[in-house]
Amino acid sequence: MGKLQSFSVEFNQGKSVYRPGEIVYGSVVITLAAPMTTKAVTIKFIGEANVHWSVTRSSGDNSTTTTHYRNSETYFNQQLCVYGQGTLGPHQNSTELPAGQSSFPFQFLLPSQLPSSFEGVYGYVRYIVHAAIDRPGKFVTNIQTVFTVLDILDLNFEPTARYPATMNDSKTLCCLCCVSAPITAEVHIDRRGYVPGEFISVNANVENGSSSKLPSTSASIIQNVTFKATTHSKTFTNKVIMVQGQGLDAGQSMQWNNQRLKVSTSFATINASIL
Repeated sequence: MGKLQSFSVEFNQGKSVYRPGEIVYGSVVITLAAPMTTKAVTIKFIGEANVHWSVTRSSGDNSTTTTHYRNSETYFNQQLCVYGQGTLGPHQNSTELPAGQSSFPFQFLLPSQLPSSFEGVYGYVRYIVHAAIDRPGKFVTNIQTVFTVLDILDLNFEPTARYPATMNDSKTLCCLCCVSAPITAEVHIDRRGYVPGEFISVNANVENGSSSKLPSTSASIIQNVTFKATTHSKTFTNKVIMVQGQGLDAGQSMQWNNQRLKVSTSFATINASIL
């Protein structure tokens, strides 16, 4: 690496998860083996969402046409110069970083309205601290570190969130002209709204009225995400967590009592207009 031994973005107290409206505190740390001529050291704070997917179609004559669908939005993009050109204060006329370790503290106030961080198949919501050392001769060294924003939905403003929910379903197995009694399930959860870190308590009663063995039972949290390009949209369904239960012989019944599913931070509601 030559003179540059290390170059990093470090968040205060190792914190990397923030809420909208919080201040992100940290430092850009540069360690040099020898003094290095430097035009500027800059820090950029970026919040953005991007959506992209493509569709390939046959257009005849053994050729294909690929159409790309895209969209993006920016929540913030602000740059701060902390050393050299564009800097105010003691480093504004500096042209050489000294040997050893130099630390440049930063703080950035997040907007009060931001969607939660998200990484998906066809898009993302991402928050980044980007740092750069600009040296003479158009030599620029860049690094970036991603941090997480978690926007918690206030369930106090969701009138149905505290109410329990019950669902009934059934399925009938058919074999040629023979129709057996149905497999039925009644599932109950204690309320309809949860925040990351909480547990969904699942109670269920399953009856196998068929003549076949039911190999297993399971409960899942399903995540549905719609990615919105400028002219089209695409929905992706993902089974993000599942708990497996025992099977059930023909004519038998079973109960689930307080089987728990944890709501992780990756299940947060995403309030981005393109996701």
